[in-house]
Amino acid sequence: MGYKYNRKDILKQGIDLMSQSGYHNIGVMEILKSMGIPKGSFYNFFDSKEAFIIEAIEFYGSANLKLIDRIEQMNELNPLEKVKAYFNHLIQKNKAQQFKYSCFWGNMSTEVAGQNEKVSQAIQNQMSIIKERFVQWLTEAQEQNILIEVYTPTDIADFLYTNFHGAMVTMKYQQSAKPLEDFLAINFRLLSKN
Repeated sequence: MGYKYNRKDILKQGIDLMSQSGYHNIGVMEILKSMGIPKGSFYNFFDSKEAFIIEAIEFYGSANLKLIDRIEQMNELNPLEKVKAYFNHLIQKNKAQQFKYSCFWGNMSTEVAGQNEKVSQAIQNQMSIIKERFVQWLTEAQEQNILIEVYTPTDIADFLYTNFHGAMVTMKYQQSAKPLEDFLAINFRLLSKN
């Protein structure tokens, strides 16, 4: 019996390969070849590489939302600790992958979004969904008097996400967890009232 494949398999594999090697180094053929799928089959699922990328951005976003939903159920954590837990999960994942990967959105932002408005908009849409959840937690943290109030929850969410992506870039070329660990330790110490 031949290999059973579907849209989700192709999205996962493409995200994995492009998170490691980037958009320009991975073509449709590399994705399919790594899965043993005939080239023509790609176009049964996606109209173009651009259509694939946009759907992959949304698929990656849904995985991030599932992580946030799991963290939301951790009632032992206060709202600020929930934000910290989200980033800590990503840090542990990068350690396990030995710093060979980057954030898929980050790679697509630096390689494609500047030249492709649809890709840019897709990333912005997905990031705004994640940041909205951060804003909810950060608002609760300010209401509980555990988060500084100098900045709005929206400003803090934007800052954390931007800062984290910078730490991811540094992690990649240093091949070290230190930039991510510094991000976590320093930012949450500065933001916390405790």
